[in-house]
Amino acid sequence: MFGEARNELELILPTYLQGQRWFGGKARKILSARLVDAVGVPSRAAKEYLALVRVDYMDADSELYSLPLTSAPAARAGDYPARARVACLRREGSDREGDDILFDAFFDPEFSEALVKTRGRRLKGAVGEVVAVYTRAFRTTGHSSRRA
Repeated sequence: MFGEARNELELILPTYLQGQRWFGGKARKILSARLVDAVGVPSRAAKEYLALVRVDYMDADSELYSLPLTSAPAARAGDYPARARVACLRREGSDREGDDILFDAFFDPEFSEALVKTRGRRLKGAVGEVVAVYTRAFRTTGHSSRRA
């Protein structure tokens, strides 16, 4: 799961999470953010995941967040807003043209569409699995009339 870059990603996740509007632990001191699993989301793109991140706090119980992640060549960085960029993935020994950018995949319409289509499916990760279900809130998004 994320190979050798895992440790480096776990080091930058606290700062990234603190900067996100949806992150509920902004007022808390983060001790660590660990990738506990990564579930591949079937889509046309080769590398899209729903990462499960355990956030440990100094003064509160741990929380588990799902963080959708995808990567794209650095040349496509302008296709995503700056706040969607999680990290630069630099290949060892490569020049900058070989770099990829790790993004929050919810900014990728293809990922969102692929995630909607997983309803009722079991998506296996390295440690466990995720079962996708619709909630009542989904009906308010305007997607409920489409078949997933």
